[in-house]
Amino acid sequence: MRIALVARASPLPTPAPAPPPQAGPDQLPSQPGQVLRDHSSEVWAVAFSPDGQWAASASKDGSALLWAVTASGRLEGARPLQRQATACQLVAFSPSSQLLLVASLDAAVSGAG
Repeated sequence: MRIALVARASPLPTPAPAPPPQAGPDQLPSQPGQVLRDHSSEVWAVAFSPDGQWAASASKDGSALLWAVTASGRLEGARPLQRQATACQLVAFSPSSQLLLVASLDAAVSGAG
């Protein structure tokens, strides 16, 4: 009679997640890739839609603009979404890319879609 001893292997330990990549000073752009001239003041926020077709920008001048993103990544064809007396602080797309949120310094939040 032969008896075989079978040892049960313990599961392999799960490797620790890799740390997020760190950007150093040599990886930051030293020149702007594109200047958004359709705003009359500083641009405070830019958001890209999850589908990559659109971008929105919010400015200190109170405007929020919707842009088409070209195949080369440039923003073209600005369409005004909002113009108001107080600065626009934030723009954000929904996961479906169908809705856009605009928030301003007067605590107003509006949507487009």
